[in-house]
Amino acid sequence: RLHPEYHEVDKIANVSGTNKVVAVFWDHSALLLDEKLLALKEREVVMPYLKSKNSAIEEISQFTGETPETIEDRCHLAAARGDKLWSELQPSSDEEIERFYTATDFYIYALMKECDWRGARSDTVETIADELPAGARVLDYGAGCGAVGTAMARRGFRVTHLDLPGQLIEFARSRYEARKLPVTVLPAEQKYPLGSMYDAIICTHVLEHVPDPIDKLRHMAAHLAPGGTMFLAIPFEANPVGGEHPGMHLNRLTPTGYKALLGELGLNLV
Repeated sequence: RLHPEYHEVDKIANVSGTNKVVAVFWDHSALLLDEKLLALKEREVVMPYLKSKNSAIEEISQFTGETPETIEDRCHLAAARGDKLWSELQPSSDEEIERFYTATDFYIYALMKECDWRGARSDTVETIADELPAGARVLDYGAGCGAVGTAMARRGFRVTHLDLPGQLIEFARSRYEARKLPVTVLPAEQKYPLGSMYDAIICTHVLEHVPDPIDKLRHMAAHLAPGGTMFLAIPFEANPVGGEHPGMHLNRLTPTGYKALLGELGLNLV
């Protein structure tokens, strides 16, 4: 595997005296990884990856007091742990679902691995930043560990980070404070938490987790300034591996329904 998580395979090949390493892909194509290409991979892919990984683990450690080894294990198991908790608790009411997210800490590990460790939101940030005027008022709705908020604040945007109260939002707050970033942290303690207007609203991989996504979209749209932009990321397709949505995805969303709703709210699909 070429993913940097498996870089130890390269080391095993080298110390065992192997003179040829071949990577075979799902489409049955193959790539010869000679010594020059392995060295390039380590320098350009593996080392930056390990730097991001170790930085993410250290940041969690400063917040939780756990050892790096424990944190790495918890990060690897976070997604499975979240699915297991959901299966055991089977939350159904709005209150139970909200309690599930506020009373557990697995999302700290899952999101840090996905975003800071693996850089899952970096392309999103570049796309959004290119679309906005300098100094725009930006709301990150369901902002998680603050990966997007941090990147946007560093670019000079006026950022508000909104999420449910709990350990995750306090972790995000600690990250902004450590970086001395002037981000407004807004706990969603009420059903309709917004009171200000924003030039841009970012909501990535949040709406599939809430029981009332249409209501949430209406609330966000009501606080989008005239001429503003909303950035949504919604998984309409089922998991290509398992063939179904994860348990925590509460609704089976359709592009047609959302396009119709966005048009009703006065938004144009770009």
